[in-house]
Amino acid sequence: MLDNLLDYIPDGVFTVDAEWRVTFFNRAAEQITGIKRAEAVGRRCCDVFRASICENACALKQTLSTNRPVVNKVVYIIDARAKDPHQHLDSSAEG
Repeated sequence: MLDNLLDYIPDGVFTVDAEWRVTFFNRAAEQITGIKRAEAVGRRCCDVFRASICENACALKQTLSTNRPVVNKVVYIIDARAKDPHQHLDSSAEG
């Protein structure tokens, strides 16, 4: 049911498991990135996004280690099929 709710919010939302594999990818995430849900789910998030922050400044890892959200961080999706690979990112952790 939560997945259904998240699918209809206008912000791109994705979730990952403990091994950084994408477990959910909403419709807005598909539209923003140009990456289909079926291509994202099950793959490591860094392999999906290939973003400028993946290797050295992962917002998810930072959020999990500090227990503080990362808000409005500028991110470039390197291998995006999206029209604008320049995106703003917010991260949060539910624990």
